[in-house]
Formats: sequence, structure tokens, C-alpha cells
Amino acid sequence: MTQTAASIGIEISPQGLDYRFTKEASECLFETLSVAAGALICDNPVAIPILRRFHSVYIQDSSVVVLPDDVCVGLIQICLSVVLIKASINKSVDEYKGQSIVRLKSSVDEHKAHKDKLDMPILLGLKERMHCRMLARSLPEEVAKERRRKIRADASRRGKTPSKSQLKLANWTIIVTSVPQELLTLDEAFVLLRVRFKIELLFKLWKSHGKIDDWRTEKPFRILCEFYAKLLAMLIQHWILLSGCWRFPNRSIVKASKTVQKHAQNLAVAFASRCRERLSEALEVIGRCLAFGCRLNKREKKPNTYQLLLELT
Repeated sequence: MTQTAASIGIEISPQGLDYRFTKEASECLFETLSVAAGALICDNPVAIPILRRFHSVYIQDSSVVVLPDDVCVGLIQICLSVVLIKASINKSVDEYKGQSIVRLKSSVDEHKAHKDKLDMPILLGLKERMHCRMLARSLPEEVAKERRRKIRADASRRGKTPSKSQLKLANWTIIVTSVPQELLTLDEAFVLLRVRFKIELLFKLWKSHGKIDDWRTEKPFRILCEFYAKLLAMLIQHWILLSGCWRFPNRSIVKASKTVQKHAQNLAVAFASRCRERLSEALEVIGRCLAFGCRLNKREKKPNTYQLLLELT
């Protein structure tokens, strides 16, 4: 850290740096992070036909970083478990405002299923009954077998025995959606459901590569300072990914993040220079690297999500 500080013109010893990890420093970093999170960075979206049917698409999920008991309240939740869709194709936005696709843990009557698929209207909710569609698709036997194994193992850890209905349910993936059939078919809905897991990849990226939940100290305010600083770094990295490669459907955010990290030192020096031209040059270099690399390899047997999305034309 002291070498990084020296590269941007700040001369400080390791002891002096450690001395400055105070409550005031953590509050300063938190305020900086809060202001930065309010900035909107965007770029031209990927031209995927199925997503153009909708006014906007939201993916929501959360991840937890557990801090030591004597740090803050001990728990911070980052909210970024549904694909929320607002439709606008040949219809008013208000009419289909708040359409969603969610996984459902419920039973399915196999006698009503046509072969290996099911698409039927249901009323969802105990008090407020909402008209929805229940979509179900049977799983390959090897996948269902693995699900049943996990169900039995989880029940065994809790000293229980799984019910027949639980084991039967392992044969199916079931989702509920309020999007009408003329706007989204069963097969399209299951492809869109895969997009929801991409946000988990983002959390994994922040934790595995950004190390936001990793520290080598027991000092409470140093932990907080590191946590906020790493989140701020992940936010800046995400801005660069949005502006540098978000419009390419076949880009790997893991490979792209490694590219950003390679140029982190140059980026820090450019920031410290307070020269807009120098910062623009540093960002342009990263942008060129992202544009010509960081690709996902096409897969024939198990296609990537972007391949399946592009096939839905």
C-alpha cells in the first residue's frame, strides 16, 4: 500500500498508514462510496432481440458480507431474486408494469403436463389473488438424481426424512410469471431465467477477485476502511466494464476484470494527476483491450447464456 501511495505522490511509512485507519477515515470512505454509488454510468445496450420486447429489465438479488461483531452492526447486505420485466411491445407500459419471472418451490401435477412441459394459468397468493402462468419443464434424469441426492443429504443433516412430494418435485423446474404468453413463450422464459444467475457471478467476482470479504487485521476501523475501499474499487471497475464491454454479449466479466486490474496502477496515477486528458487516455487503453479480448468461447454442447439469448430471434 505504501508503494502504491508513493506512485501517486504520497510518501508515508507503513506505520503512518496504519495509524490513519481511524473511525474518521472509515466514515470518509463510506461517504465517498455513497456519493459514488449515486453516479449513473451507462452505455449502449447489447442488441439482443428478446430483451428489446421490454421497456426495461431488472435483475435483483443480494449477497451478505459478515463483519466481525465489534465492527459496525456485524452485517452488511448489498442489494443489487427475480427478473423483473416491464413490457411495452404493442402495449402500454402501465398495463404490464411490474411483470416478473420467479422460481417456484411447489408441486406440479404431472398428469396435466404435456410430455415434458407445462404452461397453465393459476391464481397466485392467499389474500390478493393474482393471475399468473405456471411454467414447468422436466429435467434430465441425471440432473434430477443429483437434486434428489442433495435433498436427502440436506434432510439427513437436519435429522429428517424428505417427503415423496419433495423427491418428486426434483424432476421439475417450475417458474411463475405474470408476463402474458403472447409476449413470452415457455422456452423463452426459461432462457431468461438463466440471466438471473449472472448477478451471482458478479457477487462471486467481487468476493473472489475483489476480496471485499477478506482482510488480514483485527482492527475494527481498518477492516471497515478496507471494506469500503474495496467496494469503491469494485464500483469503479464496474463502471469501466459498463462503458468498455457491456455492449458485447460474448464478453467474460471475469476476464474483463483481470484486464482492468492489470491497468489499475496506471489508472490510479491518472486519477492522482487530476488531468482529464490523462485519465481519458488511461480509460481508452483499457477500453481497447476490452474490445478486442476477454471473449467467452462458444460452446456446442452446453451453450453460454448469451448464445441462447441470441438464438431467441
